[in-house]
Amino acid sequence: MENQKTREYYQKLYIEYKELKKKTALKAQDLKPGGKIETKRISIKDLKRRIEVEEELLKSLDFLSDDQLIELSGDYSFYKKTYDILRKKRMAE
Repeated sequence: MENQKTREYYQKLYIEYKELKKKTALKAQDLKPGGKIETKRISIKDLKRRIEVEEELLKSLDFLSDDQLIELSGDYSFYKKTYDILRKKRMAE
């Protein structure tokens, strides 16, 4: 039962991380050809929370599915650890 709760916790963190990543992504939009460029404001609170969630996720990536690990591997901070976990899983098969 404890393992299931832990798995659910990390699944929720994964979802929260994806949402925070979208909120904190840097983007600029050109509103009109030759017009002014508008940038999105990023909340410091959201950015700090993203870092906290990222650090927490790094502690137990084993609770995530292969697809989730592959998706996270595109993020620099997760690349090495997700690669190692996926490689170990493949070798165990």
